[in-house]
Amino acid sequence: MGDSREWSHLFWGTYNKLKHEPEYVFDEGDLAVLAESASMLLSVALLCRVAGNKGPARLLFADTSHTWNLQRRVQLLLGH
Repeated sequence: MGDSREWSHLFWGTYNKLKHEPEYVFDEGDLAVLAESASMLLSVALLCRVAGNKGPARLLFADTSHTWNLQRRVQLLLGH
């Protein structure tokens, strides 16, 4: 989807600003992309944990027909 390090810095930076800076003004579209991608990553991580292998991640991300829109939105958010 993009640079995972860059995504994580943006995610945690936004999370901390929302939590600790009441005056922080955020873009709702950007926040939606971060929330949707984080939800997908957490779900896949939990499925892999329960399965005891990375099969669920391989299955989900091998076919990008259902994630291409989110991938593109993450890339745009990261400026790629």
